[in-house]
Order: sequence, then structure tokens, then C-alpha cells
Amino acid sequence: MRLWLLLGVLASFIGRDVFACAICSAGDPTLTSIGVERLFQGRLRASSIVEFRNYSQGVNAVDRQSVDEIRTDLGLSYVPHRRWAFTLMLPVVHKKLTTVSERTQSATGLGDLWLAARFVLWQQDNRSSSHIVSFSGGLRFPTGPELKLPNGHVAPHEIQPGTGTWTPTLGLQYAYFRGKLSMFTTLRSDFPVHSKYDERDGLGMFATTMGQFQPWTWIALQASADFRYVTSAVDYAGNIPNSGGIALFLGPGVALMPITDFFVRFMVRAPVWSAYNGTQSESVVYHISMAYDWAL
Repeated sequence: MRLWLLLGVLASFIGRDVFACAICSAGDPTLTSIGVERLFQGRLRASSIVEFRNYSQGVNAVDRQSVDEIRTDLGLSYVPHRRWAFTLMLPVVHKKLTTVSERTQSATGLGDLWLAARFVLWQQDNRSSSHIVSFSGGLRFPTGPELKLPNGHVAPHEIQPGTGTWTPTLGLQYAYFRGKLSMFTTLRSDFPVHSKYDERDGLGMFATTMGQFQPWTWIALQASADFRYVTSAVDYAGNIPNSGGIALFLGPGVALMPITDFFVRFMVRAPVWSAYNGTQSESVVYHISMAYDWAL
């Protein structure tokens, strides 16, 4: 995360001599989340998304185990045409597992590489408002290595940084802009098809809606709702207990542009309703994202 922040700061000083102003090329100062912004030809974006979370499964004093996770997604995207965007995301994941006996194990490594493409299906620009509908598709590769503990044993699946699964993804995005107000909705489905481990994640469906008020060009206030439905994970014996289910998260956020073409977003999402399979719980999720744009 520090490396990407440093690159963004350095680019603010040297970029103007080599690259054009990205915001000037887009003609749009709206601060948006990564993946739902307006596209303009020739934009190159470097991004970093960091999330902190804790989740647990099992019954207290019986089989409960919890995981503390810090996930950093390093991204690079390019827009060769005003309707197309291509993105590469590489996660670096740190996990700490605590068992019912209070024993801890931790591991850090690369997660599953994600290659994705976004295509603008429809865009309407009026004097007072704009609408954008996009379709996206991608594939997550099981690039994460199988980590081992200091004693030479393979680390538990719960702390492996990658899922070990080939996962195609499909998504649909809608964005609405009207003056200082904007709204973004994204839908995504994950279809795990094959895993190199004995365990495979379940089918996942995700939906996010975010409203935004941007009183000035350098700051925007946001509020989001995140819905998730995931079927139970499976192994050679069938469905894995205490996995999968439904969850709803709500939370506020703020996006800032401290320097031209560089923005940072802070968001907190709290679980407000859930219908998990078995006994599970999740903590508040803390989100920090940064991005820097160049116009090539």
C-alpha cells in the first residue's frame, strides 16, 4: 500500500511533463468508485484497495475459529476505447487464524490474479444528467501458492491467501450522474468451477448500491449497501458446515482528491443483517482505496 501511495505522489510531480491531465481529458471531475467511473480513451489507472476484516465460524468452546484478514488488491487498468476497459488485479493477503484453544497461525502471500474486461452497453448524456450501463466479465486464476507452516506442514485452508479455484465472473453496472449527486449499482456473480485443493468455494452473488453527494470537486460523501449470497463451500464429503449464507452491510464513506488525478476513499461497512448457514459471524469491514490516473 505504501509503495502505491508513493508512486501516486511521485506521479503528481513528474506526470505533467510526460502525461496529459486525466481529468482534463475526461472532462468529468466526479469522484467515483473503482470500476463504475466514466471511461475515456487512453486512460491508464494504477490502484490499490486495502480491506481489514474479521470473520469466525463454529460454536464457542466447541469448534470456533476466527480469521483476521488484511487484503491489498494492486490493480492496473487501461481504456483503449471509450467503451472498453481492461483490468488486472493482484491481491496480497495476510491471514491470522485463531482456534478454539487460542492457538494462532498466520500466513502472507499472493492471492488469485483477476483479469477482467468492462464494456459500456449504453450511455446517455443530457445537459443535467447522465446514465451509463456496463457489462463486465473476468476470470480469477488460482495463482496463489500453497503456503506451508514453519514446521513444513501445509497451512490450513482458512489461512491460504488464495482459494485455489478457477472462477469466472460476470457483472452488470449502472451509474447515474446529476450535478453534485450520483448513484452507482453493481451486480456480480462468481462461478467457481475447479479447485486444486480438496475444498471449493460456493457460487457467489454480490450487489452494491452507493449514493454520493459531492459538494466540491475535491471531496464526496458516500453511503453504500452491500448484499452477498454465497452457497456452502464443498469438499469430497459434500457441503462444508458453517459456510455460505446471506449478509447485508451498510456504511458511510468519503472520497478525496488531494492532488489532481489522484484520489483516495475511506469507507466503513457494518453487518446489519445475516442468514448464515450454521454458526458464523463477521466484523465491521474497513476499506481504503487509492488510484492515480494518466491520460496517454
